[in-house]
Amino acid sequence: MDNTFLTLVLTQNCNEGCSFCGIEKTNISIKKEIARKAVLFFLQTHGEQKTIKFFGGEPLLEVSLLKDIVIYADHIARRLHKRINFVLATNGTLIDETIVKFCLKHEIEIVVDSYHIKKIKATLTLPKYPFLTITVNITPKGACHAFSDFKKLYASGFRRFNILPNYYVDWKGLHIKNLERQFKKISLFACDKPEIYFKNSEVKGDVPLFNTGLTCDPFGNFYASNCVLFKNMANEKNKLFLGHVNSISNSALRFDARQMPIIIKKAFSKDIISDTYIVDRLLCNFVDSLKIKIVRADIKIGYSCNNNCKFCVQGKKKEILQDKSTHDVQKILREARATSNGVVFTGGEPTIREDFFTLVSFAKKLGYRRIQIQTNARMFAYKDFCVKTIDSGANEFGVAIHGHIPAMHDYLTSTPGSFAQTVKAITNLTKLNVPVYSNTVITQSNYRQLPEIARLLVYLGVKQFQLAFVHALGSAAENFNSIVPRMSLVIPYIKEALTIGINAGITVMTEAIPSCMLGSYNRFIAERCIPSTKIYEFPDEIIDFDKLRPGLAKTKAENCKNCIYYARCEGTWIEYPAFFGWNEFVPVKGTHAAK
Repeated sequence: MDNTFLTLVLTQNCNEGCSFCGIEKTNISIKKEIARKAVLFFLQTHGEQKTIKFFGGEPLLEVSLLKDIVIYADHIARRLHKRINFVLATNGTLIDETIVKFCLKHEIEIVVDSYHIKKIKATLTLPKYPFLTITVNITPKGACHAFSDFKKLYASGFRRFNILPNYYVDWKGLHIKNLERQFKKISLFACDKPEIYFKNSEVKGDVPLFNTGLTCDPFGNFYASNCVLFKNMANEKNKLFLGHVNSISNSALRFDARQMPIIIKKAFSKDIISDTYIVDRLLCNFVDSLKIKIVRADIKIGYSCNNNCKFCVQGKKKEILQDKSTHDVQKILREARATSNGVVFTGGEPTIREDFFTLVSFAKKLGYRRIQIQTNARMFAYKDFCVKTIDSGANEFGVAIHGHIPAMHDYLTSTPGSFAQTVKAITNLTKLNVPVYSNTVITQSNYRQLPEIARLLVYLGVKQFQLAFVHALGSAAENFNSIVPRMSLVIPYIKEALTIGINAGITVMTEAIPSCMLGSYNRFIAERCIPSTKIYEFPDEIIDFDKLRPGLAKTKAENCKNCIYYARCEGTWIEYPAFFGWNEFVPVKGTHAAK
């Protein structure tokens, strides 16, 4: 079972009487000492990333207790060196500005039912709350207007949603067809709006609606799922009982989650179970259909680094500029989320910061869909570090590797032992089934070995490798004569390396190499598919990377206008022809650019 998640039922009392609610309503609330014992037991179980979800009834009926438990859990988590997230599931009607401020201070995710939006007192503040999720409840009869309801919520300023059709109720054939049509409309509406986030993309499990995390009821009883809170589960809950807070032990956590579907099926009719799985499949198809355009925020969180690459474009910035503070990075993450749904942490080397996990976790809380770490990966040579990073929310890794043997890579990074650590890191990450995208900077020292580097990357199992022509800025500019090769000499080795990757079924890319140099390989130019990106430079500069590359950082010769690739090609780094001239670049004749 999942012992990283605790549903803590503060009360079974509620100030509303929703017709679609399946939770049993009583006047019973949990006592403080019982709640504290439950939290202490939970935090002492295995795992460093923990989440506590406050549930009810309506948990804000016990707001003083909620605040006490948050402060207590924060204290215990720090003492045990664990990271903790809080989720408040509420109908929202009792939320006021004081509660919003408390939740913001403790970074509590507030999950509000859309059914009660009009009754919320803090209507003006809530849409701006960075950790707010709106649960869009869809009843069978209400399925026909689910899209219009969603659009109204979007128009009111809400951006994070959890789509929740009613489960374990009777769905007629017409209602199911309506739901499918409405899902398609929502998907089409959201596809070009990167600011929209669907929490459904995070949810995993074999049983619709219910989880297999710990649940503690107001009496202090632990169960293996939150399904015990459902009225229909009254006769089956004993099968999920794990123990009481005063006597439970870790051995009780060995519950076999495969029993869950069997237990739940006994509580409902076959028709209800069948309808639930049909509706759940529609929801899964909806989540899979969400092809929302990725817009990235590239945040340079500082220039400190544990390598000293001879070609680093940042040069000596790490000796001059201080790294951004935690507060500064979190402020940028909040601001960037308004227009971006992907974030790249880069530098410098982001993994050597003490607040690294805090920042990654914060980005996940804000709802970034893609969280990439651009890294030399040395810290990921330690498997525990990999696991912590993934648990914090990172789901992509851009790893820099510049040689196929230690002598080559370590020479270019000026760091003995860095090759062994980077290779070990890629091995660790691929074994954990997360995508690894490698980047190799092409230099005078390694261009002849690009095919060997490609073979190594195929062997290591990266999802994609990119060969990027060195940009003569920073250290690369200082070492220009020994670092920057003639592009015409490099091309045969690039083509051979790309072919090795293609034959192995790996996605391959090149960067900063004009189309005229690559011939039929120009379809692998990365610039054509780089997501729209804004770079948050140091200290406060925001750069539109889409405009920077072709407009300022790169250049084309006057003669390039005669090339069939002119409109699509960004040219070469502006520093290259300033040194070598334009003789290597010959326009490709024709009437139109190749598709």
